Amino acid sequence: AIAVTLLLIQSTVAVEFQCTFDEWVGWGYGCIMTDGNIQTIDDAIVTDIHGEHKSDRDNDDVAWISIDSKIIRHFPKNLTNFFPKLITIHLVKSKLRQINADDMVGLENLQNLYLDYNEIGLVDDDAFDGMPKLRTLAFDYNKCHSSSVHYLRTGVIKLIAEIREKCAAPVVETTEAEIEIEIEDNIDDDDDKVEE
Repeated sequence: AIAVTLLLIQSTVAVEFQCTFDEWVGWGYGCIMTDGNIQTIDDAIVTDIHGEHKSDRDNDDVAWISIDSKIIRHFPKNLTNFFPKLITIHLVKSKLRQINADDMVGLENLQNLYLDYNEIGLVDDDAFDGMPKLRTLAFDYNKCHSSSVHYLRTGVIKLIAEIREKCAAPVVETTEAEIEIEIEDNIDDDDDKVEE
């Protein structure tokens, strides 16, 4: 197996993953990434890929990516800039805590997304809106919800609705009376400062 290095960057902190290409029955040609020697990352943007593919293969042949990492806390962005035919992402048993809509940019052709056994507690309402081909969504054993649908678009649509309901950021509503009290408290604080 030949290794490829994916360079992820957060501001000025670079992170490298070792990628090994393999052919999996039913999945096709893909990439397995493991931790290697990396630091915890906050906002991962794939900026470069180095290495060699198996003979007669290149990035256009990559259909899936499996990320085996215990330290990833945010979804890696820009994967389809390097793997334009990517249809499956397998990112399980990691430290993902949140899924943002911008994490999913460029994944409109994704068909299978495995996010089981993470620590996901928040998901943007529109996180999965730009993914019309998604037919498998595995979301078992996360903090805000635990359920999966495999190979059924209508089931995925229902699961996305459940995730929206259970994993949305809480809406904090302030009543008119609370606003008036806060204004009065601020006025009182200002009066105290003037007296000093």
